[in-house]
Amino acid sequence: MNRMDFIRQRKDTWVALEEAIKKMDNLTPFSSGGELATFLKSYRKTAADLSLCRSLFPNDPLSKELNTLVVKAMMHVGSDRQGDLSRVTAFFTHTIPDLTVRLKSLFIISFVVFVLFSIAGYALTKLNPYTANAIAGDRYVQMTIRNIEEGDPFAVYKSGSKYAMSSFIMANNIRVAFNAFAFGIMWGIGTLFILLVNGLMLGSIAAVFCDHNLLLDFYLTVMIHGTLELFAIMVAGAAGLRLGQALYRPGKLTRKEALARFGMEAFYLCLAMVPIFVIAAVIESYVTPLDLSRAWKGGIQIASLLFIASYLYAPTLLKRWRVSGVGGKRGISNPAFSSPPRHSTILILLTLPAHFCIVRQHCTTKLVRRCIDYINPCSL
Repeated sequence: MNRMDFIRQRKDTWVALEEAIKKMDNLTPFSSGGELATFLKSYRKTAADLSLCRSLFPNDPLSKELNTLVVKAMMHVGSDRQGDLSRVTAFFTHTIPDLTVRLKSLFIISFVVFVLFSIAGYALTKLNPYTANAIAGDRYVQMTIRNIEEGDPFAVYKSGSKYAMSSFIMANNIRVAFNAFAFGIMWGIGTLFILLVNGLMLGSIAAVFCDHNLLLDFYLTVMIHGTLELFAIMVAGAAGLRLGQALYRPGKLTRKEALARFGMEAFYLCLAMVPIFVIAAVIESYVTPLDLSRAWKGGIQIASLLFIASYLYAPTLLKRWRVSGVGGKRGISNPAFSSPPRHSTILILLTLPAHFCIVRQHCTTKLVRRCIDYINPCSL
């Protein structure tokens, strides 16, 4: 038997085993006992194929690839003994980042809709200043203008108890996120409406600050906590669109089956964003009110963007590093081991030059200025 015949006759078993491993990596339960039996059967067959491959092709890289597959399956066979804490950790550190990256197209749609209507809210308010009153409410707009005239434009973040404010902000953001998710059942239109309203509100308030020459300060101050907050809301928007996708594009599944499967994925995403909202609320209550320089505000935003990027892609890179360490650099073709998508990274990188310019403008150390000039594309 030659190598090509050996692979052709057994490849389906290896791919089935790899798909089952991917499913367990995502903590997705088997839908029936038959799937579990298929996994165990594929595991036994692949282990036998590994032994045969070592006998027939002792120096072939295929042996290393099969060895990697068998080792990963063996780890899952004994993983039923892991505790609840390990499962929760795996859920937040592997399942959610992988799921978010996999639904990147829906995330981008949420982001684009929010940004477009933020621009629309800004433009409408610049054309007619009373638009902000209609969108954000008379009370909030008048309070904002009064604070600006009194010389403390961001006094709203300094009022009341920090603990009470943090709790209120957290509860409100979680409510918005779960509304964006739940309204996805309306074919995704409800989710888009939630993003539309919040985008218009942000844009209209930005226009109010722009009228008083405070647009840059508004952006830097709001995005101290808004970077994490808006990321979580965009993910919740992607979850709502995933729910709508089950209705208008279920694929080979029935709408009922797609709604059950996609709905569980969407709920997982929303649930995982709760800690992000908690962190954002704490930052908004305790850090945003501080009188920080623009350099510090820009630095916090850069740190938040780097945190998001590392959270999404570090598990995938670590997994690939571990696989290459056990079984070599090559592997059986499978979407689970594909390169991480670059769309979100591009969106993050596009904002970095602006932050570098802000940090450079307020740095006094010549060495720091030279370093930023060297790495910042704006200086070219």
